[in-house]
Amino acid sequence: MPAVGRSIKITCLAFVGTWLWGVLHGGSSYQAVFQLRPFILALLMASIVARVYKTRADIRSLGSTVAFASIYRALTAVGLLLCLTACLLHELEPRFALSMWQLLLLSLYLFLGKTADILAPSGRRPL
Repeated sequence: MPAVGRSIKITCLAFVGTWLWGVLHGGSSYQAVFQLRPFILALLMASIVARVYKTRADIRSLGSTVAFASIYRALTAVGLLLCLTACLLHELEPRFALSMWQLLLLSLYLFLGKTADILAPSGRRPL
C-alpha cells in the first residue's frame, strides 16, 4: 500500500503545479476548483479505502455495503420517479406519493439492517 500513498502524493503535487501554472498564465482559479475537486476527492477516497480495508473479509463487507447503498439509491430514485410521473399526469394527491414513501421506507430498512450487521460484534449474530 505504500505505492498507493506515494502515487497519490505525486498526483496531488502535479495538480498543485498545474493549478499554479494555469493561474500564473491568466487562468481562473475559481474554475479550477470545480474541475479538480471530484478527482481529488476520488484520490482521497482511494487512499482511505487502501488504508482501512486490508483483508478479504473487509473488502467483502465493503462490497456488500456498496451494493446495499446502490439498492437504497435506486429504490429512492424509482419512488421519486413514480411520484414525479404522477404529479405530471395529475395534480399531486397523497395517494400518488404513497409508492415513493413505501420505497423510501423499504430502502431505509435495508440500509439500517446492513448497518446493524456491520456494527454488531463479531462473536454475536444480530437477530
